[in-house]
Amino acid sequence: MTVVRDILAVIGALTVTGTAGILAIAWRFRRIEKHRYRTTRDFRALRPANQVAQDSRMWADYWTDHELPTTNPKEDR
Repeated sequence: MTVVRDILAVIGALTVTGTAGILAIAWRFRRIEKHRYRTTRDFRALRPANQVAQDSRMWADYWTDHELPTTNPKEDR
């Protein structure tokens, strides 16, 4: 019984460690992507208005810059 318990403990520890590793890698890639997004932001802002109107990332910049996700509709009135 002790051997089975030890094996299950090892499997559990490996699962937790693996999950933590996957989360750390995902977090790191997310930071890299955010950094890449911020570095190309100024370049996108210099484009003509007709291109900006067609680019959904520019609208995302506007949305984020003006903190629209955190705005309460009652505050706008």
